[in-house]
Amino acid sequence: MSTLPTHTRTELAHRANGGVEVTLFWLQGDGGDKAVVCVRDRCEGVCFEIRTNASLALEVYYHPFAYRDLSTVRTRTAASRRRPMVEVGAYPTRSDAKYGGS
Repeated sequence: MSTLPTHTRTELAHRANGGVEVTLFWLQGDGGDKAVVCVRDRCEGVCFEIRTNASLALEVYYHPFAYRDLSTVRTRTAASRRRPMVEVGAYPTRSDAKYGGS
């Protein structure tokens, strides 16, 4: 019988402005610690989260739309159908295109 992974989600930061809510979480548990930025855009009707390395957590928190292509879109309403759904599981790193990497 396999055991289910367990983790604790701790909110480190939260901000809201212009219909957009951004929250930075620290996930502790099985498989190590991770940082996740969750974004809820009420204007576009989209919720998505971006898993990131700890070294980039604040960068992603302050500029989540710059890293949106590395996110997982969780929900989408009719108002947001003009944007494609993205489901990529990569973690952003300093070598990503934003930093001139390949």
